[in-house]
Amino acid sequence: MPYWFFPIATLRIPAPANAGTPGLNREWRLASDLTIRHSFVPRTPKGSHTAMPELPAAYRTAPFDEHCAPRRLLRLFNGKWTTMVLHTLHLLGGSSRPGHLLRSIPDLSKKMMTQTLRELEQAGLIARTVQQIMPPVVEYSLTEMGQKFIEPIEMLYHWGIEHADLLERVTAAQHAAERPSQRVEDPCD
Repeated sequence: MPYWFFPIATLRIPAPANAGTPGLNREWRLASDLTIRHSFVPRTPKGSHTAMPELPAAYRTAPFDEHCAPRRLLRLFNGKWTTMVLHTLHLLGGSSRPGHLLRSIPDLSKKMMTQTLRELEQAGLIARTVQQIMPPVVEYSLTEMGQKFIEPIEMLYHWGIEHADLLERVTAAQHAAERPSQRVEDPCD
């Protein structure tokens, strides 16, 4: 199976002058040490189909139990920003301060980011660290378990890139369904 090359992140941030000061600018010191990371993902050429492993029999017939793996996975990722926050933390080297994370995800409000981070922390996918300095510094990082959830997210994102035309068609159909009917009723009918 051929391997396609996908650059995941290029992060070049110059360290500020006070980066060596203990307790200050930890985010900068970490970010300045990051290198370009890449993901080597097995890919099949467009149009060819690879047989996926067959699901166990319990997952191929309805009704689906509330505690089955697919429902638990979908419940975990049901938040609008969950996958984006996890993926962004991964791209930022596994950890980030809240302000940097917020600036990295356009359209994410501070309230929704806080709510999503709390949910992910409760699920054990991220850890919150508070450094007891003045002012206190908060940092969120992926846990070992959270890092395991990056693989399916990236697979889904790669699928979305490869099938952007399908996503455009679905988005167009959704927008068409949301628009109010433009038809003017004839009073003579």
